[in-house]
Amino acid sequence: MLRCTQRLSLHCRNITAVPLNSRFYATEINIEGWSEDRIREIVKKYYPKRQPQTKEWGGEGHILHGINVLKEGQDPVVRKKEEYPQWIFNIPRNLTLDELVEKEAELKSKGEKLPPSEARRLVRLRRKNLIKENNYDREAGIQLQ
Repeated sequence: MLRCTQRLSLHCRNITAVPLNSRFYATEINIEGWSEDRIREIVKKYYPKRQPQTKEWGGEGHILHGINVLKEGQDPVVRKKEEYPQWIFNIPRNLTLDELVEKEAELKSKGEKLPPSEARRLVRLRRKNLIKENNYDREAGIQLQ
């Protein structure tokens, strides 16, 4: 299978063709004097067909490449939401720094505290954010105090 690396035009003198999924090296095809129809026919014959685009990444029918770990297995395909069990959509996720700060402010106004795991995560995220800001300032030449 060949891939055209230049745009198709009448002014094009050479098309560099690269075989895909093989061990051959690139070859040049001299198309000087060829008709536009013949060039289009060659491009259709050797240019790889594009997969139909889904509306969004991970949409229904999208193949999740690289997830398969079985020797004879196949990569999974995304199915409709109705085909998955409901508990998958209720899996808790980690809160971001901004969400944790908001939650901490709400709980403080009520006189309560964050649970210990979330408090540790908040301290860790604040420290990480401070280190990133200091590193950025150093690169910019700003003196730290």
